[in-house]
Amino acid sequence: MAIDLATDFCGIRFRNPVIVPAGTHGRDGETIAEVSRSGVAGICTKTIVAQPAPDVLPCFVKVSAGMLNAVFGTDKPMDYWFSKGIQEAKKGEAVVIANLAGFFPEQAAELAGKAEAAGADMIEVPTHCPHMGEILNAMFPGMNYPEPKLTDLEPMKASVRAIKARVKIPVVVKLSGSFSHIVGDWARGVKEAGADGIASSDAFGPALSIDIRTGQPKLGGPRGVGGLTGPAIMPLALRMVLDIAQAVDLPIIGVGGVASASDVVE
Repeated sequence: MAIDLATDFCGIRFRNPVIVPAGTHGRDGETIAEVSRSGVAGICTKTIVAQPAPDVLPCFVKVSAGMLNAVFGTDKPMDYWFSKGIQEAKKGEAVVIANLAGFFPEQAAELAGKAEAAGADMIEVPTHCPHMGEILNAMFPGMNYPEPKLTDLEPMKASVRAIKARVKIPVVVKLSGSFSHIVGDWARGVKEAGADGIASSDAFGPALSIDIRTGQPKLGGPRGVGGLTGPAIMPLALRMVLDIAQAVDLPIIGVGGVASASDVVE
């Protein structure tokens, strides 16, 4: 007997509860359409930004119970996503979720509006990337990008409000592993800002892996740090989902704890 795995999330029908989070499987529209045929119900784009950042290399490395990554976002210009990429992705069989980030609320809202116009079914807004400062400082020497205060929810709330005022499709906020100890506060802030749902969690970090043969970091970038994902963070991600569910009544996407590092070359 066939089992119906279809589920509703934020008013959108998914054929099953499996969603591919933002990453290399969402690097372009053609890849998203191809991956969608594997049977997954939804796929996120890599993070769309106004000024794409090239990845520091190497940007992925296997660790004992997962992987580290130093990937910031898409290396495609935003015009690609809004003129071609999302339309190509929509030729697949999965819900297309536009993961996007602006350096200020008005920019985030503009990106979201263009993503909706291009055909995106949902918007996902990331919060804190544990290695973003490393990558920006590598791109722009002397920039000295400051790390945001983890207890300052106002920038996130302002961006969510601006995006919600611009689009009609659902808006989901992806919470960072950096908020692990205060995720309930962030969940309440997300709801107050008007978001339709929450995804949790993004990578934990910053984390570091050293090549004992060379004494150097295995990842690229100024110090070789990155975000930790995979089975290593599953218990932490699950506890964060529990904390969120106890704090607010928004629907939740669980992220980050099941990816395998078996295909990552050391």
